[in-house]
Amino acid sequence: MPSTPSPKKVMARTPGQQQGRTRTTGAGKLPKQFKRVALLFRHKLDVIEFYDAIISKEKMHATISYVYPLLAADKVKVKKRQVYNWLNQRALIIDKCETGCGSHCKDIEFGMSATLSPEFEKQLVLWINSLRKEGVPVTGTMVRIHTRDCYESAGLSEGKITASQTWLLSFLSL
Repeated sequence: MPSTPSPKKVMARTPGQQQGRTRTTGAGKLPKQFKRVALLFRHKLDVIEFYDAIISKEKMHATISYVYPLLAADKVKVKKRQVYNWLNQRALIIDKCETGCGSHCKDIEFGMSATLSPEFEKQLVLWINSLRKEGVPVTGTMVRIHTRDCYESAGLSEGKITASQTWLLSFLSL
């Protein structure tokens, strides 16, 4: 009677592969390709200034070929679109460079994505702390319901509040 081959012989692993259960479907998560590159506001301003200094019909083509000489032909259209977006955001880019943020890559201000005011969040912290002093266990659902009630009582539209898991954990880990 022939014996059944052992699983190690059937499901061979490649060198360097971690031990563990072998996948039954697919090859798993693909490795990151790192295609996106964040650019400094200073670089964007330099490109805008070069574009403004050119006196020609083909301003954009000359700018792209000068600033990005090694750019592949199929990427030129994408880069032109990106530079045109920078031209539309000229005031913001100039402002960032003048205020000393030229070495930054993103424009995120404090409270930019927040729908609740810092005062409201302080009240929420006080409410959570008072419940904990009384010995009441505070759950994420309680925080969501209380936040929604306070949000509606302030006269704000109901659909704008979203309590993400990260936001909830910032209160529950106090």
